[in-house]
Amino acid sequence: MNDSALRCDHLNLVVRDLPAQTAFYRDLLGCRVLLERELAGDWVDALLGQVGARMQCVILDPPGGGARIELLAYQQPPALESPAQGAPQTLGLRHLAFAVTDLEAAWQRLSAAGVRFLSAPVTVPFTVGGRRKRLVYAHDPEGVLFELCEYTAVEESATMQQLSVPDMMCGSCAAKIETALTAVAGVQSVRCDVPAKQVTVEGSAPREALLAAVAAAGFKPR
Repeated sequence: MNDSALRCDHLNLVVRDLPAQTAFYRDLLGCRVLLERELAGDWVDALLGQVGARMQCVILDPPGGGARIELLAYQQPPALESPAQGAPQTLGLRHLAFAVTDLEAAWQRLSAAGVRFLSAPVTVPFTVGGRRKRLVYAHDPEGVLFELCEYTAVEESATMQQLSVPDMMCGSCAAKIETALTAVAGVQSVRCDVPAKQVTVEGSAPREALLAAVAAAGFKPR
């Protein structure tokens, strides 16, 4: 396969209530409906390996472009339930991700509309593709997990600093340190190396503030 020709064309969701799911992705997330029709016939039977297959289909285009969303409501064969589909750790295709320009505003708007979020927005403690990433998980009306994420440029004044934390003993210690440092103004990413007892911090925060934050978390940095 020629990798240069490979791109993500669409993501498919099998739904119970097609009008409600269409309204959610169209009205709350701003997607544009491109196609609404029934799918049936010999070509569908051949594709699924099932005689008499029939479903209603809606295809939506995200407002910023990218992979389209295909909603299918099966009349025949009956749709199958997957009770753990909304859990982040369930095997298989697990969530859709939508990039937004203002995560805080999107989170507040959708929360006010009744969307179920798993948490408030969180900051990834390292750069992703050279950019800062913030994200949050939520469920659509049928429990499908989706992500809203925001990417921002890393400040040009950012520097790398290393702290030695001899009493950082485990992953739980590292998580506490990452949480404390991420909350410091100017910190853009945090990476803990537990075996080496070292923490690497990227950003413009003063060293004194970093040391104070780690100490406040219950450790003795140097």
